[in-house]
Amino acid sequence: MGDGVTTIESSAFLGCSVLETVTISSSLESVGQSAFAQCGSIKGVYVTDVSAWCGIDFYDSDANPLSVAGSLYVKGDLMAELEIPSGVTAINPYAFYGCSSLTSVILPISVTEIGSSAFSK
Repeated sequence: MGDGVTTIESSAFLGCSVLETVTISSSLESVGQSAFAQCGSIKGVYVTDVSAWCGIDFYDSDANPLSVAGSLYVKGDLMAELEIPSGVTAINPYAFYGCSSLTSVILPISVTEIGSSAFSK
């Protein structure tokens, strides 16, 4: 696990109307209730590790900044076609909630569980 923030608490960025981008490190494990609610200016969420992103425990849809941004960038590239890395066994609830940039997802055979609302828009 990398160094960095492991938890974003409930309502941490609630109503932060000037927040435009969110960069998530591979160390993040959980995001609390409504952490990004009412953050209507978020335009992009940036990650480097899709495996780590799949394992984040999002409390609800408003905990995931993708619910506002819609656009996921992996290593700087906007994701339309997302390939979940081999070895990922579960995609947690709300993991890609609101991610409107995705047009296709490739799942490896290792995925045995997809959480509720994982790909809801």
